[in-house]
Amino acid sequence: MLGGCGGPGEETEGDGTIGLTIGVSASASASESASESEGATGSTDSTDGGSTGIGGDPECPFSDPGGDEDGDGVVNDADICPCEEDAAQRDFDADGRGDVCDNALLYAVTEGEAPANLLKTLVIASTTVEVLGQTVEAACEFEIPMLAIGGEVLVRLGASDRAGLWLARLDFADTGVRECNIAALGVEIVHLKVELTDLTIEGTEPYAVGFPFSPGDHAAGLLEGEIDGPQPIAIYGNFVVLESDNESLSAPGTTELSGIPGDFARGAVTVSESGERFATDWSDPDFVVFDQVVSESGVRVQLVGMDGLLKLRR
Repeated sequence: MLGGCGGPGEETEGDGTIGLTIGVSASASASESASESEGATGSTDSTDGGSTGIGGDPECPFSDPGGDEDGDGVVNDADICPCEEDAAQRDFDADGRGDVCDNALLYAVTEGEAPANLLKTLVIASTTVEVLGQTVEAACEFEIPMLAIGGEVLVRLGASDRAGLWLARLDFADTGVRECNIAALGVEIVHLKVELTDLTIEGTEPYAVGFPFSPGDHAAGLLEGEIDGPQPIAIYGNFVVLESDNESLSAPGTTELSGIPGDFARGAVTVSESGERFATDWSDPDFVVFDQVVSESGVRVQLVGMDGLLKLRR
């Protein structure tokens, strides 16, 4: 059990289709979802009556200080979480309340830390066309910078040697204008100038992924491990076609990304200073974040690769 005294929080859902042209979508507030999840993993509301143990857990009053409410071999009056079995008595953030009853650790992205919060990925746009009497796939690709300027990530600890991880929300700066020349067999099909704006990525399944850590490192105020799976996400934002020389294939305009499903890559996680700092390092040039077909024109758009370092703090 990762969370201790509650559930993982509410999931965020979204749906939509991607066009070659991207629009902003009203999505659930990641900060609200994070707050709900934090509350679910350990309440701080006061409870009348009874003693509360040295952890001060108001959700677990007890009448016998020398008893063992949770049967973990630690008497109530010395138990940092007297109602949840935890013989190891772990308290990563040293707040006097055990990991199994503690709130999730909530981390915020802070602005002005580029290149630390700059992730690089590749956009590939392709379509099937007739060129010189042949049916071929025409494509272009261009790199986009994804500078994280806001958002929240939560880490949830429990009695096991695995931390739950929820990338609740990441907000990114606009990418700036990029050029895309879709061509095949030396023939240009369409030349575009595009920009990705108001991009937000939300984790749709709280704590669906996690990472293992060493108990010895935990005792020293450090958690390190590899994320054990890709995190399901929903993507919101605007993909703006500023110029096009083939409007029959893709006209200028804005297409809304409204909950486009995808995945965020695995990476290496470091939580240091007894939980004060969080970092994730991605280096997977082949990971497909999402792969969608434009509903109107049949153009396929892929977002491929995750490379960069994300740093957050409590």
